[in-house]
Amino acid sequence: MSHRTEAREFFRAKGFAHRMGWGNDPAVLVVDFACVWTDPASPLGADFSREIGETRRILDAARQARVAVFCVPVTASAVNKPTSLHLAGAVFAQSL
Repeated sequence: MSHRTEAREFFRAKGFAHRMGWGNDPAVLVVDFACVWTDPASPLGADFSREIGETRRILDAARQARVAVFCVPVTASAVNKPTSLHLAGAVFAQSL
């Protein structure tokens, strides 16, 4: 079973497998800006200073406007298989 199929089944079983529409309130979603990726000193990192600066600008504006902000990490299990949170993020991204 593919990760996408597994994620869809996971959410279908929880009652989330239907379209929800755009909603009424804006939100900002930041996905996986962890130091492991954004710190050039990290073995997996690179220089994302421009992206971090722009994200900070967006977050500052969102908070000032009292817009909801969600920060979502992407994780992997000990056997390096994406977790359900990772799968949820993949399905969410594909729905945009």
